[in-house]
Amino acid sequence: MSLWALAFALAAALTLFASGYLFGVRRDRQAREALRRQLAEQAQAEGSLRDQATQLAQHQQQQLQQSLEALLEPLRAQEQKNEEAVRAMLTLVRPVMEKDRLSQGLQQLPQLSDSRSGLRELVERLAERGGFASVVLSDEAGLPMACNKTCSTAETLAGTSSLLLILADRVPRHGAASPHSFVLHDEAGQVTLHRIFKVGSQRYLLSIVSNSAPDFVQPELFDTPIARLRTLLST
Repeated sequence: MSLWALAFALAAALTLFASGYLFGVRRDRQAREALRRQLAEQAQAEGSLRDQATQLAQHQQQQLQQSLEALLEPLRAQEQKNEEAVRAMLTLVRPVMEKDRLSQGLQQLPQLSDSRSGLRELVERLAERGGFASVVLSDEAGLPMACNKTCSTAETLAGTSSLLLILADRVPRHGAASPHSFVLHDEAGQVTLHRIFKVGSQRYLLSIVSNSAPDFVQPELFDTPIARLRTLLST
């Protein structure tokens, strides 16, 4: 074989090898590009799936919340009606309960001295048990005989009581029964009860001023305290 033929064969072999190498490089580049596109498409698809899943979860949560609200609405309405019924019931029974509380407190006054020295203590206990602002015991002449410690209007109440005694004496002249109690309401929202009672031939007045429960101050609540006062005044 001549030198030219050998050179030609070698050149042909090198050309074939280079062509194969370049073809392989191009195929490898195409494969990498295809892989990158596939990965990008897969990432985009996963992101889209995540967005759809998030939207679906939010939609389901909204539907669940709406369903719960629809279920709870009647319960809330019923609960509100129950609360209104309870408040209405308490409004109805409150006068009875308050009157019973006052009655129990006034009937359970402690046993004190059997002499007139116990008048002040009895009046003080009466004010404490009933939660009254003022309690004054006065005689027929309008003079205060005993009052609770916090009372600052004893002379005024006693003077008013004497005027009420005069009024009580005049009522029977017109054919009506003689009153034994007067209940006065003032502009400050206070209620003053004046209860007339006798010990022998002497008349006395028990005056009670209430501002915490004015609607429940009724004359018959003080039957027990007046019985105690009669016992002390008769000694």
